[in-house]
Parts: sequence; C-alpha cells; structure tokens
Amino acid sequence: MPDYRRRATREAMSVRLDANGMMAEAIGQTGVTREEVAGLGARLSELAGALKARRTAGDLPKGFEGERAEVAAWLARKRPEYVI
Repeated sequence: MPDYRRRATREAMSVRLDANGMMAEAIGQTGVTREEVAGLGARLSELAGALKARRTAGDLPKGFEGERAEVAAWLARKRPEYVI
C-alpha cells in the first residue's frame, strides 16, 4: 500500500491536467476561459469533501482490492500471449 505521507508518493498519485489546448487563448471563442478554470477549484474542493464524507460514512470503498485481484488474475491468464 502506498505511503501517502511521503511527498513522492503524493506527487506520483496526483492527477495533472494540461489544459493549454482547450483554452480560449489558444483555440478562440469555443475554448475555456481562465475565469472558468479558476471557478473549478472551489467546485472540485466541494466534491472532494463530499467524497471524503461518504467514504468516512462507509458509503464508498476505501480501496480497490477486489478490482486489483481481478486485474492480476486477468494478467496472469494473458501473460503467455505477450512477449516483452
């Protein structure tokens, strides 16, 4: 299990978005403005808080152990088909 107290782990698990190609400055009127992007910060914080509250209440899983096991089993079955 990753140790999220370590900075390197937190940075590796962060979602990064390069929005340059969707900005109004780059593609014109159909693009997203800087004001719209700035407005997303508050909404994303609100959603993160809601998810944390649901997870704390037991409404959401804490991890993906079942999915990991399923993917690992699939990879084990497929491994002979691929040569690396």
